[in-house]
Amino acid sequence: MDRLKQIAKQTVAGSAPVSSPMHPLDPLSPQEIKAVASIVKAKNKGKEIMFNTVTLKEPVKLAYYHWKEKGGPMPARLAYYVVVEEGATAVQEGLVDIPGQKVIDIRNTEGVQPILTPADLQATEDIVRNDPTVIEQCVLSGVPKEDMKNVYCDAWTIGYDERWGASRRLQQALMYWRSDEDDLHYSHPLDFCPIVDMNAKKVIYIDIPNRRRKVSKHKHANFHPNSIKAKYGTKENPLGYRQDDTPINVTQPNGVSFKMAGNVINWSNFSIHIGFNYREGIVLSDITYNDHGKVRPMFHRISLSEMIVPYGSPDFPHQRKHALDIGEYGAGN
Repeated sequence: MDRLKQIAKQTVAGSAPVSSPMHPLDPLSPQEIKAVASIVKAKNKGKEIMFNTVTLKEPVKLAYYHWKEKGGPMPARLAYYVVVEEGATAVQEGLVDIPGQKVIDIRNTEGVQPILTPADLQATEDIVRNDPTVIEQCVLSGVPKEDMKNVYCDAWTIGYDERWGASRRLQQALMYWRSDEDDLHYSHPLDFCPIVDMNAKKVIYIDIPNRRRKVSKHKHANFHPNSIKAKYGTKENPLGYRQDDTPINVTQPNGVSFKMAGNVINWSNFSIHIGFNYREGIVLSDITYNDHGKVRPMFHRISLSEMIVPYGSPDFPHQRKHALDIGEYGAGN
């Protein structure tokens, strides 16, 4: 306990004190994430780095149950991180000892690319909108140069492309045009597909089909409230929505039927630790069932390991839409 109090008082380069977790499987707190970021930045002083991942490195099973069942010490509180260094081809991954305030392992791995982040996906749209070659293709497709603000894209990982292999961190941008800001942009697809290097932050190639087609500007069905109001609104019912529904009330007058202690939920004889990380999203751990006073262990850990969606459309540019949603994007991001 003295050691835990000591840990709670430790600070990292001007950050707030890093408090000890209630449970060794609890996700990293905002304080811990800031502390890890400070430690990694100090280790990479003078380098331009971008954080891709900062997450809990869960303790091994033996250490966890030694703590839980035998009163052993709290397992080591470690963080796993991934950073991308500007100008470097290798991906840096490592482990940080949070109480010890130090990096304890670093690996620079070539020939791999880390998960795409929400920031990556968002940046892709700005990159393609401002690229001269993309603007040229938009004009050829029937979108005026001055209307680029209404050009949008779905950023997709490109997976493995034999033209570049795994040497570059690539995305493909599936392009669309909106007739106004409330439109569903999927109604107006463009027929070309820019390839974006996320480390270089530029378009490196544009895939163009052999047979071109102009963007469709046909007016389509729209379920936005303004469209429903314009089409179905009346003096008696200006919003245009149905008004024949009866009220629905869902109540629990005696409160909820579960109890929370930190990240541990107890419900109907079950006890479950609820964790969370960038890759898998929700993680359920140490699941037990109280069978008439005998606590029976059921699962050590349950999570979603991968979700693969092969879209299967042969039409350009959708033939490359094959999503590995967990490994490429993360269910928790």
